[in-house]
Amino acid sequence: MRTIGERLSISLRSGCGVALAVVTVCGVSSLVAESSQQTVTLTAVADCLPEFDPSKPCRLAALRADYQVGFDGLCKRMAAGERPTEIRLPLPENARIDRVLYGEVQGDLLLIYEISDGESGWGSVVRLEPRSLVVKWHVNLPGFNLSRGAVEGARLYQAGFGFVGAIDLMRGSFVWKHSGLYDQLRQSFNAFQPPELVGREVICREEPVSQTTNPVRVIRVNKVTGKMTVQ
Repeated sequence: MRTIGERLSISLRSGCGVALAVVTVCGVSSLVAESSQQTVTLTAVADCLPEFDPSKPCRLAALRADYQVGFDGLCKRMAAGERPTEIRLPLPENARIDRVLYGEVQGDLLLIYEISDGESGWGSVVRLEPRSLVVKWHVNLPGFNLSRGAVEGARLYQAGFGFVGAIDLMRGSFVWKHSGLYDQLRQSFNAFQPPELVGREVICREEPVSQTTNPVRVIRVNKVTGKMTVQ
């Protein structure tokens, strides 16, 4: 769990000549990509619904509006001088949203959220038209404990419990993914640090487990072929 006031800044490289930086301030983590044409941000809001209280939704500001995401999947948009808009995000019956990551991609709202039904957990990614909140596409993620994502070009690189993958942000589909990676014996790949983009590789380092002295393990994936190696 990150503490208030913790700050981390990491410079990354983009294949489109875009400089990326990850910044954590007061428990909120941002991945910012800046170019002369647009700004893309991915922001993680952790534990936004710890008590599942309908009066305490995730609150986020993006695209010149305020948004709220409730544990029940109700998403609302509010902007000055406009009528509020709301939709129900893709969410199975008897499931709830536990955590939300959000971002801005080419003028659209990107929501990445963890889901639980009390017995298991997984995730979803949706791309929304920012004013009408119409869902342009929706992709399920095969795990929870989602890391902050990394954006390069038109791809979102994402990791979570026992999986790593690359999502095409234009089409809303996996370019490649690897799941079932959790090693119960070694307690490996339960959670990941944000993916690192280095040359042709995506490097996913697991979060260290405090109860074990095992070395941190690493997954490397070729961005183009999806070929994976485990260290």
